Amino acid sequence: MSVEEGLCLAEKTGVRLVDEMLFGAGALSSIPLNDIDGAARFLGKMAGVLKEKNFFGAIFYHHIASLVALNRGDTLSAVEHARTSWKMSDECGGPFIQNIMHYGFTYTLLEAGKYRGVARRIEEVRSLSRRTKSALMEYACLLLESLLAMKTGDEKTFLNRLGKAMKLGSARGIRFYTLLLHSSSSMLCDRALKEGFEPEYVKTLIRANNLAAPDPEAEGWPWRLKVHALGGFEMYRDDTKIEFSGKAQKKPLDLLKAVIAMGGRDVREEKLTDALWPDAEGDAAHRAFATTLHRLRALLGIDGAIQLREGMVSLDGRRCRVDVREFERALEKVDERVKKLGYSDSTENLLEKALGLYRGSFLPSESEKGWTAPMREKLRGKLLRHIRSAGISLEEAGEFSKAVVWFQTGIEMDPLAEELYRHLMVSFTRLGQRSDAMAAYEQLKKNLFSKIGLQPSLKTRSVYKSIFPAS
Repeated sequence: MSVEEGLCLAEKTGVRLVDEMLFGAGALSSIPLNDIDGAARFLGKMAGVLKEKNFFGAIFYHHIASLVALNRGDTLSAVEHARTSWKMSDECGGPFIQNIMHYGFTYTLLEAGKYRGVARRIEEVRSLSRRTKSALMEYACLLLESLLAMKTGDEKTFLNRLGKAMKLGSARGIRFYTLLLHSSSSMLCDRALKEGFEPEYVKTLIRANNLAAPDPEAEGWPWRLKVHALGGFEMYRDDTKIEFSGKAQKKPLDLLKAVIAMGGRDVREEKLTDALWPDAEGDAAHRAFATTLHRLRALLGIDGAIQLREGMVSLDGRRCRVDVREFERALEKVDERVKKLGYSDSTENLLEKALGLYRGSFLPSESEKGWTAPMREKLRGKLLRHIRSAGISLEEAGEFSKAVVWFQTGIEMDPLAEELYRHLMVSFTRLGQRSDAMAAYEQLKKNLFSKIGLQPSLKTRSVYKSIFPAS
C-alpha cells in the first residue's frame, strides 16, 4: 500500500496510530527520487505527530533527518542527527536497527570529510552485520570502504572493494536506494562501468536510482533519455524508442525542440512563448507554457530531465543525451586540437568523429519554423568551415587524395559551395585526374543553374581555364 493510500485510509477511519511511520516512509521514499524538498515536507509532518515515548520512531526520524541534511549539503546537522540515531539505537539494543544506524553515522562522517576512525567504524558495522547475516550490510560496508579509499587516494583498495561490492550486489540483486548520496552513487557506478565490473547490474542500479551521470561526457553511461535532432527527430527512454501519436503530443514536443534549438540551457520562458505562442500575451502565454511544460515532463517520464529555474528552461545534460550537444562538444574538441596542432592526423580523427555524429541537418522537417534556422545554420556552417580548412591544409601539404575526400564531403553538404569545387578541381589535377576535375566543374555548373539559375563565378571559371586552357 502506498504512503498516500495509507494516509487517506487513516483520514477516513480516524485511526492515526501509524501516521508518524507513514510520514517517515514518505520521506525515506522521496530521497531515492532526489525529491529532497518532498522528503523534508514529510519529515516535518512526522515531527508534528511523533510521540514522546516512541523510541523507534525517534530513531527513524533522526536517521531520515540526517539523510535530508546530507543531501542538502548541511553536513553539520547531518552528523548530529546521525549521531543521535546511532546512540539511541545502541540503547534500544535491536541488532538490525543498530546495524543500520551505525552504518548511517559512519557514512555521514565519511561524506562530511571526517575520515579519522571511519575504517574502524566500518569494521564495527561489518561485525554487527555478521550477527544478522545481512548481505545488504556487507554490501554497504564494501561501498563505504571503496568510497573511503577513493576519497583518500588509495586506488588499489578502491578498485578491490568496488569490484567486490558490484559482484555481491549483482549476485543478491541489491539496489542502492538510500544507501548513498546520488553524487557518490554516480561516481561509483561510472567507475564500475569503466572498469567493467558487472556492467549490466550497474546499468540497472543507475536506472533504478535515476542517477545522473557525473559528467555530461561520461562514456558508456546508460542515459535514461536520448534525443536525436540531427537528420530527423527521435527520442529513446532507457534505450526504447518513444513512439508519438496524435496531436496531443505535438505542442510538448515543439517545446522540447525549441529548447534544443535555442541552446538547450538557460532558455528564457519569454523566448519560448514568443516562438510557440506568438499571439498570446502575459498570463495567457505563461499558462500555455506551464501547461505544456507539465505535459512534456509527463511525456519524457524521467525525473529531472527538464528543469525550470528562475524563468529559464534547461535540459539536464547529466540525465539527457542530446545529439546536438554531443556534436557541438565534438567540434569544440576539434577547435582545441586545431589551436594546438593545426590539422594533424589526430585532428582529422576528431573531425571524422564529429562528422559521424552529424546524421543530417537540424530538425529538417521543421524548416518552416523560423526558430529552428539559427541552430541549423550554426551547426552546418561550423562543420563546413572545419571541412574546408582540413581539405585546404591537406592540399597545401601535398596530400591531395585526402584533400579530395574532405572537399567531396563538404560538397555533399553544400552542393553550391564554389570554393570547395575550385579546390577539388586543383587537387584532382595534381593527382593527374583531369577528367575528374572537369566532371567536378560540370557538376557545379549543373547545380548552380538548376537551383539558383546562375553560372559559375569568374574566379571559378579562371581556375577551370588554368586547368583546361584550350577550352
